[in-house]
Amino acid sequence: MSADTITTPDHLDPVQYLPTAADARERGIPERALDLAEDILNATFPAAKYAGARRSALAGAALYAATAAFVGRDVSQDTVGDATGTTPVSIRSWMHDMAALAVEEESVDVAVYCESVGELRGVWERLQYLTGGGGIPGLPVDA
Repeated sequence: MSADTITTPDHLDPVQYLPTAADARERGIPERALDLAEDILNATFPAAKYAGARRSALAGAALYAATAAFVGRDVSQDTVGDATGTTPVSIRSWMHDMAALAVEEESVDVAVYCESVGELRGVWERLQYLTGGGGIPGLPVDA
């Protein structure tokens, strides 16, 4: 059986832990970040590297990396953790990996979610910063 024919059961799919668009909006999370997080999570499975990870932690980390890429430090890890059922510690454990997937994985096209070349530059710069292990306090605010 090839990886293309394997179907992930719903309870194992980290996308199931993402908040609804309405819930995300109430928490200040842009819908574009929610969509980018879903693309990142879809690129993670069925990768063996993430087999032991809590799905809610992966969802929180992907959503936080995507949110930080779009709005910088305006949305906290606590807010994203509450929305995805995980903790800020779990988010920090995986956010660099999730940002790296957004930058390195061909199936994740960040440009689709950006409204201008300038915005794409800023989003890309913040994702690369996170990929390199950078912390939130030093996150670039401007492109």
